Amino acid sequence: MADKGGGEHRMLFDVRGRRKRVIQVIYTGLALLMAGGLVLFGIGGSVSGGLLDGLGIGNGSAGDSTLGDQADRLDQKLQRRPNDEALLLAATRTRISYGNTLVEVDASSGQQNVTSDAREQYEMAADTWSRYLKVAEGEKSAGVALLVANAFFTLAQSDTTTDAADADIRAAARAQRIVAEQRPNVGTLSTLATFEYYSLDFAAGDRAAQQAEQAATSPSQRKLVKQQLAATRKQAKRYQKQVKAFEKASKGQQRQRLENPFGGLGG
Repeated sequence: MADKGGGEHRMLFDVRGRRKRVIQVIYTGLALLMAGGLVLFGIGGSVSGGLLDGLGIGNGSAGDSTLGDQADRLDQKLQRRPNDEALLLAATRTRISYGNTLVEVDASSGQQNVTSDAREQYEMAADTWSRYLKVAEGEKSAGVALLVANAFFTLAQSDTTTDAADADIRAAARAQRIVAEQRPNVGTLSTLATFEYYSLDFAAGDRAAQQAEQAATSPSQRKLVKQQLAATRKQAKRYQKQVKAFEKASKGQQRQRLENPFGGLGG
């Protein structure tokens, strides 16, 4: 919002802008940490159910229109059969796959940009997944839960407020619990511990971390898992402190005037 009073071009700067940068830096860093560290340790890439499985992110900014058409057809079927578990799962899976193709990835840094179109697809998938959980009988689909967990984690990286990021990372943890319960191994449990830590449920994170260590297949892997998750826990604690600091600051002064460094370039 611009203010041209007094001949000066100024803008209102919301504290939430700072929160956005903190969230993005932390979750992007976490994604790179897990992508590099867990694969290096033999977790996730070669073990089913880890953070990297089933992503397929960044296939092209134009997306895959075939997936979009397929998702629309599934939605039409759901209008006639809204409680059909198979349809709800198919719609969830297709929306996430379509959203993945709409995420832009920087080739040099690997940083993801969740476009508005990608976010829309993920949010539609979240809706059908929520409906599925309400009507599903028996064991839930671990395969789709894995896709949902990854989608919510991707959303958390692009959220602009701590409230939204917290909600998405908690949703990622809930979906990942389904995966870890049905497919307990180093990859699924390490990912669960990470999501629990970043949802700020450190007790649940510690339990999952301990289970991940126990699932390790060698002493060296167990040591590396312990070190990796300890570092993640420490990083989550820093995130918790930063969130509290920003919340405290925002109570005293929600907005402050700053010079617009971009002049008339639209902020």
